[in-house]
Amino acid sequence: MVNEVQVGRFNGILHKLFSMKEGAPSPTLAPDIIPVLPLEVDRPEWAFLGGVRLGGGGTRVGPVAGQLPQLQLYNPAGSNTLVVVTKVIVSSATAVAATEIRTGFGRAPLASSSGNLGPRDGRNAPLVGVIPTTAQLRLTTAVAVPSIFFPLAFIILPANPFPLELEPNVILDPDSGYTVFSSLANSDLAVGFEWYERSLEASEVR
Repeated sequence: MVNEVQVGRFNGILHKLFSMKEGAPSPTLAPDIIPVLPLEVDRPEWAFLGGVRLGGGGTRVGPVAGQLPQLQLYNPAGSNTLVVVTKVIVSSATAVAATEIRTGFGRAPLASSSGNLGPRDGRNAPLVGVIPTTAQLRLTTAVAVPSIFFPLAFIILPANPFPLELEPNVILDPDSGYTVFSSLANSDLAVGFEWYERSLEASEVR
């Protein structure tokens, strides 16, 4: 009896999944096997069907005397988009005894926009041109690490351990950014980001 119930439910799901109108795709089941279809999965190629855009890109700040390099992934104000930062790769060509890498969250965009970025899904990049992502890569240099950002990580590194890979999973609503800093003046800093973005739901608009 239990097996017959499972067969009926399984066939009902198969009919809906494959738009079948009649017949029994799976007429029998082994009595010790219960079929399971994962209805919620995180395969990246399925993100497109849910209106989720996969983005990636990176940029670099060269050494500037007396200045600290800063790089940021920024979700512009008024974008009506939610951006989730999933991976950050940090590297540097500067040979030093120790480097402090800081990451932070804040609502102030860095001064300049730069770098290469775009979709990580070919279906969002037709041959006639690339559809731009909403998120922006921004950069600047400063004499000190700004205090306006909420700190998320402080990492002390020995000489040239790069590249460093982080998985921050930070959520950026409009007018917020995820920023990577180096504590060493006159240093080189390159950062690559991976993220996904989607339109805000009505319940998420403040």
